Amino acid sequence: MSLRIILSLVFLSVIKSLQSKNRCDCEMFSNQTECDNVPYCSWSNQTCGLKNCGNIILERCETFFRCSINPDGICESTGDCSTYTALTQIDCMFKRGNCAAEATQTNGVYKCKSYNPVTCASQTSENCKNSFENENSFCWLNQQGKCQSYDPNTCSQIPLEICSNLGCDASGSECKAFTCDTNLTVNTCILASDGYFGPKTLCKWNTAIQKCEERSDIKELTQNQCSLLTDGGYYWLDGQCTVCPTDDDTSKAILLYSLFIIHLLMQ
Repeated sequence: MSLRIILSLVFLSVIKSLQSKNRCDCEMFSNQTECDNVPYCSWSNQTCGLKNCGNIILERCETFFRCSINPDGICESTGDCSTYTALTQIDCMFKRGNCAAEATQTNGVYKCKSYNPVTCASQTSENCKNSFENENSFCWLNQQGKCQSYDPNTCSQIPLEICSNLGCDASGSECKAFTCDTNLTVNTCILASDGYFGPKTLCKWNTAIQKCEERSDIKELTQNQCSLLTDGGYYWLDGQCTVCPTDDDTSKAILLYSLFIIHLLMQ
């Protein structure tokens, strides 16, 4: 294989990683308490690593793309689409890995199946609710009954009928992200999420007015609170709570370096 082809493959792999959004790597949490505060991490042999899907509580199991609840009600590493069923088509798509679903139910459930990427606008209404365009775009019917592309990384504009399935606030006339205001007790006033896969807003309970508000800063958080009160979005670095670098930050740096190397070698 030529050097040109190898470098092109590296370039394409970086481009693909730029499209994904992931939580902080478990390895960034430096002590056991900080590690165990995060639902997808586990402390072992003095290091923090990814927790096995079987050890993740069911309520959080399917908020991670790598884990799914199998027909026996057990959280497991996501397997072949054909091994899963779901009560709704959208649950096949987002709670059983990136799967499609049969068009009709069998014994009250939809059978999940593998899918091929499509262009949403070209799909008929009958085929629309089974499709993805890519990792960051799925198909669903809009209010006019036309097949449209939607971004699962935000609640904005998501059809109301599937709003709650993506972890969004379906309490009004349109789908929207949860806000700190919607956390009505001190025990729930930690995070407000823009769906399962979108950004999170940090919250803090205002005891003076008994209300949940957006957290203005994180300087007051201790090491043991840092990962706990940010759902693993921050870690302890140099004596302070620090936001974790995203895949985008790392990938952009790799991409720029790769482009520089390609430029030098192609001259």
